[in-house]
Amino acid sequence: MVCVSVNADNSLTVSLEEFGLSRYEARAYFAMISRGPVSAGELAYYSDLPRTKVYPTLQKLQKKKLATISGTKPITCTAIAPEEAFDSIIQEQINKVNAMNSLISSLKKVNDESRRNRGIKERRYHHLAPGNVPSEMAAMIEGSHASVDVMAGGADTISCCRKQLVSAVRRGVTVRIIASVASVGSDRGDVVPGGAQVRMLDHDQNYMVVDGAGILVMDGAGGGDVVPASEGLRYGLTGSFRSEWGRALPAEPLLDLTGREATEIYRAVRILESDGMAAALEASADPQGAPDLAALLEGKGVEVHSKTISDLVEMAGYALKASCGGDGRLDTAGGVISLESGGRPSVALAWASVLDSYLRQRGYSTRQGMRDGRVHIRLEKR
Repeated sequence: MVCVSVNADNSLTVSLEEFGLSRYEARAYFAMISRGPVSAGELAYYSDLPRTKVYPTLQKLQKKKLATISGTKPITCTAIAPEEAFDSIIQEQINKVNAMNSLISSLKKVNDESRRNRGIKERRYHHLAPGNVPSEMAAMIEGSHASVDVMAGGADTISCCRKQLVSAVRRGVTVRIIASVASVGSDRGDVVPGGAQVRMLDHDQNYMVVDGAGILVMDGAGGGDVVPASEGLRYGLTGSFRSEWGRALPAEPLLDLTGREATEIYRAVRILESDGMAAALEASADPQGAPDLAALLEGKGVEVHSKTISDLVEMAGYALKASCGGDGRLDTAGGVISLESGGRPSVALAWASVLDSYLRQRGYSTRQGMRDGRVHIRLEKR
């Protein structure tokens, strides 16, 4: 059996997305190709899929004639050989390219004749009616050479040109997307293109800058404007995007969560950033004077006390991953919670304070310590 890491060969899964596979489908197919027939549990492990997504993903692959599922229990899933699975898809793509080349040649002749007859200069600024924005976005992305920056106020902004974004990533184009918080989550569609850099921010803006020059600004009615890249506008939008990118939260750790879970964690991170971390640091030397950050989160609409200990530690872990590259783990046998700071002790200390308030309300006494960049909380039942 050939053992290949799915994560180590991300370029192959991104390439599979160009054939119309979703991120999960590409991971699953690659895992089956590299591992051979596997059980559903093994597939979830090797492809890094949430267990709840394994069966729906397998069913989609079977419908696309890319995999087979045994009728026995436990089920065994097997990938169809690539040369057999993708032959019809490749031929379809070849036919499409040939048809497009023929169409473009015909349109070019019409365009050249029109310019000669009327002497009309090409317009550099034009308004797009609703319905024409997706095709314009796709064309701009297909023509990109270095970078595509997208400020996406909704999932539709990404999904309408996901295929072109995947292709751009495959060509080596740097694709950065600032998604709205409301559009992130596994239950809101697997629309994020593999290989793209994605961050999340509470915003409702919609614009795209291609290669630092081509600019498309979308309006709230579904239309948009393709505008000339004047010096002022170019610097204004690129500067704005750079600033928002710095404020935004990495979305990758939260993409497999539901939209509600991702939104809740985003809100908790922002609340602690603005109100909790400084207070947690000041009180770290005096646990008795620590602020009640659990009450702070509850007061601003983030559920804390209704969660189980494991659920709250899991929430802290996701928040630490997104905000500083850290993590959170609960050792139930040893009665210890470990919070990895990711180089930002204030973030881990803030979550330690949340957990401390939560645990004390449940009759635990806690002892905290920090070692090797981790905050350790030992639980003792009073």
